[in-house]
Amino acid sequence: MTDRTELQAAVAAGVTGSDEAFRGLLGAIVEVARSIFGARASSILLLDEESEELVFEAVVGEGEESLLGM
Repeated sequence: MTDRTELQAAVAAGVTGSDEAFRGLLGAIVEVARSIFGARASSILLLDEESEELVFEAVVGEGEESLLGM
């Protein structure tokens, strides 16, 4: 699968509204951003309204294993 195909699949899956599809969409977004900017890593943080903290929801590249969910 190409990056474009993966992105299109993630966007299409995001329409269904499942958590798995949403995470796939976020993953595709950070991968494309990392590729466009030639960065070693890319991430998306979302606000956890209960704790009022930002949480790494999608991470690609350096720190991927340790940052996700923090």
